[in-house]
Amino acid sequence: LYTRALEIDPRFGDALHGLALCHQAKGDLDAAIEVTKRYIEQEPEDILAFTNLSMFYQKKGMIAEAETAGAEARRLDWKRQLREAKEK
Repeated sequence: LYTRALEIDPRFGDALHGLALCHQAKGDLDAAIEVTKRYIEQEPEDILAFTNLSMFYQKKGMIAEAETAGAEARRLDWKRQLREAKEK
């Protein structure tokens, strides 16, 4: 269903997230990583995408890549926190 949704709207973020998680659940970490990277290209500030990417890399044993993706998720979260503090 995620693939069908993406045929209609290739930029549908929820479908990309869901598809990546399905690939991960099936044990296809390479596909999960590629789908997540595709999503990050269109939404470069999505914290969840970088968190998932870090998790996929870690499960694959790619520790340096996992740490890099995790660090980007933390940076984006700090950026979000600063923006919210300014708005208050």
